[in-house]
Amino acid sequence: MFIGCKRMKNVAHYANYALFKLSYAARRERVKIPLLEDPESYATSLKQSDGQQYLGYVAWGLNYLNMTGTGSEDKQELGRNVLQELVEANASRPEAYIALWQVDYKDNKD
Repeated sequence: MFIGCKRMKNVAHYANYALFKLSYAARRERVKIPLLEDPESYATSLKQSDGQQYLGYVAWGLNYLNMTGTGSEDKQELGRNVLQELVEANASRPEAYIALWQVDYKDNKD
C-alpha cells in the first residue's frame, strides 16, 4: 500500500488516507468517511475523533515531514519530534514507529 504512494503526487494525502482507513478497518466499524480536500483536514478529523487522537498526531507528524518550501526544515524537525515522542509514550502502538521508520529508510536510501 505505501509503496504505491511513492508514485502519487501528493504523498502526504495518501499516507494520511491509508492511516485513516486502517484505523477504522482494524476496528471493523462502519464509518462514513468525509470527503476532505487536504491532508491537514484528514489529520484534524482523526485528532478530533473519539479514540483516534493518537492517529491524528501521527497524521500531523507525517504532514510536517512531507512539507516543502520556506521554513519546511523546522516543520520537518517538528514532525520527526512528534513521531519520536509518540513512539516513546505509546510503546504498544506501532503506527508512529512505522511512519518514522519509513521516513528514515527513505532518507537513508536517497
